[in-house]
Amino acid sequence: EAVAVQPALQTSTCCDSLERPYFNQTSQVINALEGTSVSLHCDAHGHPKPTVEWTMTSRNGSRTVMTLSNQDTLNIMNLDPYKDYGTYTCTASSALGEESKTVQLNVYQHIKIVDHIANHSLLVGQNVMFECKFDGDPKPAVTWYHVDKNGAKTQITTGIISIPEGSQLQLPSVGVSDKGEYVCEANNGIETMSQHAYLVTEGPPSVLQQGPVTALVGHNIKLHCDVEGDPKPTTSWIAPPNVNNAYEDKNGDLILLNVQTGDAGAYICKASNSFGTASSVVTLVVHGPGKAEIAGSHLVPIEPTSTNFAIDCKASGEPPLNVQWYHDGTPVSPDPTHVVLPDNTLLVLSVRRPADYGRYMCVATNLYGSDNATAFVYEDKGTTTCDAPFTPCPGKLCGAQCPAGCQQVVVDGTTSFPASDPVCLRGLQSGAIQNNGGVVTWTTSGSTATIQMP
Repeated sequence: EAVAVQPALQTSTCCDSLERPYFNQTSQVINALEGTSVSLHCDAHGHPKPTVEWTMTSRNGSRTVMTLSNQDTLNIMNLDPYKDYGTYTCTASSALGEESKTVQLNVYQHIKIVDHIANHSLLVGQNVMFECKFDGDPKPAVTWYHVDKNGAKTQITTGIISIPEGSQLQLPSVGVSDKGEYVCEANNGIETMSQHAYLVTEGPPSVLQQGPVTALVGHNIKLHCDVEGDPKPTTSWIAPPNVNNAYEDKNGDLILLNVQTGDAGAYICKASNSFGTASSVVTLVVHGPGKAEIAGSHLVPIEPTSTNFAIDCKASGEPPLNVQWYHDGTPVSPDPTHVVLPDNTLLVLSVRRPADYGRYMCVATNLYGSDNATAFVYEDKGTTTCDAPFTPCPGKLCGAQCPAGCQQVVVDGTTSFPASDPVCLRGLQSGAIQNNGGVVTWTTSGSTATIQMP
């Protein structure tokens, strides 16, 4: 039903310039959905104000003159695709001439579902076909989507066949990854309508193959087995025979605690259901920091006749590996009396007393961390007795061999004592030695002796 809107009257003066009728836009296309309303605007200009007349030509070519003179806007309610679809012409006239504007009104039908899409349940490896049927004028375009188990919606571009009333989607030899929701979406440019169906697949499990997993020494690591299958598979793990720090959690993941380099290797994830089994190998690569170890004893006694000494550091680790020696916290720089051999042995020549005594640390560093080992170079005071006091050692490190069987004392970790105390008993108290004897090293400052712990 067409309803006209009368524009407001305009006044003119004798001095206004004359203009023949004209339009800023002489053609227009409007797409609208059946049952809705539209307004067609003539928007004629000119002076004097032109009169307007609307005519309508239907799709079958019949022409209707709408006696709506001087109506600038044509309102059409409750659009009917059979009655209102057509070309509308607004003719503007005045004494100076005549011009026309056309409005093509396309009235689209609602999209209708002709046949509902069906769900499917089948075995892995079988073929399946989904079919969607829609009706409408104009004919809607159909797009297919797959919604996976994680809710991700992906457009499908292959296996689609157009049929007279819709579209087919053909999936050959379906796998576990094909299961989920399928959506066919019809669109005519104005309206969208969709149908949904589900594909359930049954068959043996599949295990996603994954690349190597890396871990750092001392850290915990989780190995995950990405399994699909219906019925839902159960999982189990086979670890290398030397691994005893792993367990399976409730989710089927393998947890390794305090990973060490010996835990590296192939871990097999096995998935099983009523249709069969599948497995995947996860390779664990363990990276560790550099390792440093003092070969032999970490105690290096210097006797009065000694002229040189050597400390052997066994450094290992993934390259690039850097080894650095420190003396009492200061880096050791190569010079004529301090030589680092290719095997990382520190050679000290022409011993300077007491400057060369003290704590020597070998530090091995790589990309994944560092490790250190310490040796004590001390002035050898020989073998002492259980009751002998500390020997004064100002500005240097001294050491003495304590016998076995000294009086048992409570170990409390104390390291500073009066210099008059018995060195061996205080060595037991500090934990530097045990009751079977050993070497105690210390420094003195004034009346206080401080035991140097290994």
